[in-house]
Amino acid sequence: MFDGGGGAIRPMVQRAQGTGREGWRFQSFERGNGRARVEVGSGREGGLKGKLTWKLNKKEMDGLMSRIERCKGVVSVALLGDHSKLLLAISTDLVCVKEGVDGIKERINNLKVDMPNVKDGVKDLTDSAASQRSDEQMQKTCDWLSPLDFASKHQDALRRLEPGTGEWFLSDATFKLWLDGNERVLWCPGIPGAGKTTLASLLISFLETSTSGTNSLILYLYCNYKERSQQSVQNMMGSLLKQLIQHTGVIDEDIVKSSKDEKPVRLETITRFLQNKVMGFSLVYIIVDALDECADTEDTQSRLASDLHNLPKHVKLLFTSRYTIGVEEDLGPVPRLEIRASDEDIKRYIEGRVGSEHSRLQKHIRTDPDLLEEIIDKVVGNCKGMFLMAQLHMNELTRKPTRRELRKALDVLPAKLDETYDQAMERIKSQDAGDASLAHQVLGWISTTLRPLAIEELQHALAVMPGDQDLDPEGLHDPELFVAICAGLVTLEEESGYVRLVHFTTQEYFERLRSQLFPDAPSMIATACLTYMTFDPFVQRYCADGEELDLRLDTYPFLAYAADYWREHVQYEMEAPVKELLWEFVDNILAFMTAEQAATLTGKMSGYSELGHSTE
Repeated sequence: MFDGGGGAIRPMVQRAQGTGREGWRFQSFERGNGRARVEVGSGREGGLKGKLTWKLNKKEMDGLMSRIERCKGVVSVALLGDHSKLLLAISTDLVCVKEGVDGIKERINNLKVDMPNVKDGVKDLTDSAASQRSDEQMQKTCDWLSPLDFASKHQDALRRLEPGTGEWFLSDATFKLWLDGNERVLWCPGIPGAGKTTLASLLISFLETSTSGTNSLILYLYCNYKERSQQSVQNMMGSLLKQLIQHTGVIDEDIVKSSKDEKPVRLETITRFLQNKVMGFSLVYIIVDALDECADTEDTQSRLASDLHNLPKHVKLLFTSRYTIGVEEDLGPVPRLEIRASDEDIKRYIEGRVGSEHSRLQKHIRTDPDLLEEIIDKVVGNCKGMFLMAQLHMNELTRKPTRRELRKALDVLPAKLDETYDQAMERIKSQDAGDASLAHQVLGWISTTLRPLAIEELQHALAVMPGDQDLDPEGLHDPELFVAICAGLVTLEEESGYVRLVHFTTQEYFERLRSQLFPDAPSMIATACLTYMTFDPFVQRYCADGEELDLRLDTYPFLAYAADYWREHVQYEMEAPVKELLWEFVDNILAFMTAEQAATLTGKMSGYSELGHSTE
């Protein structure tokens, strides 16, 4: 661009000088009155000299400059327009950015508001996970201490309690002296069937209610003749400590550490922890029901009584049992309060049963109200302080189809317990042949097995037929039928799910008459166990892990009992079919390993030396 000051010419001359021609140089540049002159000359003396003259008109120059100014204006306006558009765009973007920033600020504020909730939620999740770990540790520790759980037994006994009965015991002066005075031990003996277990459940419930909100602790044991193998001193003392831990909901670290280091737990460890933990309570009550039903072996009864006596002095002890010299010697010279069903309690029981059962008896009494007084007079007079007798008599009377037969039965009520059992067995025989046969099997199984059977176990056991290769679901009996056809000699515990004989004296009755009543029971049980353990699923697959084994035991509940006790039920003097089943089982490696696996999980290990297997 020409700028009026040689700006356009100077580069032209410089380019000419840069052509390489020797002697060319820029001599001068003059401006004035529209004229400019460039002189070029040679460097050599006498060389070419010349003048280049470029004449410019002033008017033209002014026009040119005016055009340049207009161009500059146009460019400025254009630039100004672009700037306006740019500023508008920037302004729009800034509005969007501001709105975005405001939104972010609002979200941040919301987060600040929600932060406590988030923290609470995180805390809840953390607490929940910690609680779950704590619950798992609690369960593991309790299982380590003892496999016994008496809570279901207590609830079942309490359910049988007739409202209003047992009040005489709670108001007795001897009991009150033990409860509130200085007496530490109380022995409550009673004749068989007097209602000792039911009264023990009443006492436990009374203590739990009366000490609620205080720093007192109630612990209890229900001894049972059918569970002697599990009710060792160690397991029962461990159960007391387990109940204490479950009551407080807290496990000390030293107990947790011992549960990891010491397997299985030792009696000395349990006793040490129990003596230490009860010191955290101002008063502790321990109720032991049926001490006489403890195992005869290993001095279980005397050792348990001794270990309980050695607990701190603020631990009060109450024992129920039958009259035995052994219990009297083990407890020593302590106060005693006899348990005996009072006439008033038996009357309440009869009235309660008549009122609650929709039976023929209820209809008879509705027709003839005086009949109720006759029943009360006869039954109370015949029971001689035994609740069990009243229960068995009422079982008999409720079945009578007419009032005439009812009155005849009242006139010949058995006066002795064995006679009452004889009567019940005769009633079973008089049933339909199918019901009588099934009742006979049920009683044979329950009176012969070495531990109580759960209802599902008994269902499966009775469904097994010789030659079965798997369980046939169509062979399972309705569990309610077991109770209905056994003339009141069998009871189903709702809480625990176990099927039991109605009383210890019932077991003793069957033991005395087993060879007459159930001569085939040993072979029947052995056959069922061996057949069950050689079912196809057990000879075809060994469980790969504990989860699979748990599923198998849920599907085949009788496997646990069969695997635990088949050795005890197998005898060499058995007939040939049972022996064949035995050798078929032990020769089948997979079936045998399956049984050993199940027995390991349920707490018993293999080892039957008489069959040549190691006991280790």
